[in-house]
Amino acid sequence: MADLDILPGGYDSAAQAVSADGSIVMGYSENINEHGKAFRWTQATGMKSVGQWLAAHGVAASRVHFGDAQGISPDGNVVVGTLAKNHHAYLAQVFPILTVTHQGTGKGVVSATGLSCARGTCTHAYRTETVDTSPG
Repeated sequence: MADLDILPGGYDSAAQAVSADGSIVMGYSENINEHGKAFRWTQATGMKSVGQWLAAHGVAASRVHFGDAQGISPDGNVVVGTLAKNHHAYLAQVFPILTVTHQGTGKGVVSATGLSCARGTCTHAYRTETVDTSPG
C-alpha cells in the first residue's frame, strides 16, 4: 500500500482509476474550498496535476482547469474526466515522441507527434523534418 499524498494547497485526495499494470493512478485532490484538481501519480514523479503532466509532454493546456480524472487507458497515455468550470467531459492524450535517425551519411528523418489543446478541444499534430547528416 502507498500513500499518494495531496496536491499543493489540497487537504484531501481520492484515487479513481489505475493503469493496467498499476503503475499510474488518476484521481483528484480537493482544496479547502472543495475545488477539485485532477492528478496523475507515478512512483517516479509522485502526484502531479493533469495540467502539469500535459505541460511536461508539450501540451499547451494551462488555461484548462481539470476538475477530476475518472479513467485511464491501459498504457496511461489517455485520461478522461470532468472539467471544473463547466462540468464538461474531457479526453486528454499524450503521444510519445518518436525519433528515427539515419546512420552514416545522407539524410535522416525526425518525426514527432503531439497534442494541442485550446478551449477544451484537443487536436493531434504530426510533424516530419528531414535533417541533413552529411559531413561538411
